[in-house]
Amino acid sequence: MAANTIYDLPVSNNGARCRIIVYKKGLSLENDVNIVSPMELGGMKTAEYKALNPQGLVPCLVTDGGMAIPESDTISRYLLDRYSSTGPSFIPSTIDARARSDLIARLHDMYVTTIQGCVYKAVPPFGKFSCRRAAIAELKRQLSVLD
Repeated sequence: MAANTIYDLPVSNNGARCRIIVYKKGLSLENDVNIVSPMELGGMKTAEYKALNPQGLVPCLVTDGGMAIPESDTISRYLLDRYSSTGPSFIPSTIDARARSDLIARLHDMYVTTIQGCVYKAVPPFGKFSCRRAAIAELKRQLSVLD
């Protein structure tokens, strides 16, 4: 069994942030980080999974010490610290660059992913937006902030 387990789904954009770190650092999927579906615990809404992540969302990391860490940004930071001597660092070398990196992650989490789900829905409601066009316009606006 791997030292750490990430419960995730291939369609999770938030989980992708964690998977990219695992893959780009060249971590072993057998010895370092095991990526599994929450279905191995019966699904995201089961009591067993919610004991790890009360929100019932992915991703969720369970460390080799048994600590459950939900939220992709926190998981990413854990992985970067835990495996700092393996593969590329991904941590910017200057304080300004680190602040910019942190800001991009925060803007993504607060303003991009909250709109993004509207794109996948076939019919309303589209969150707080009256139509898909309005949601996509706001998504484009938020992405432009990152530039």
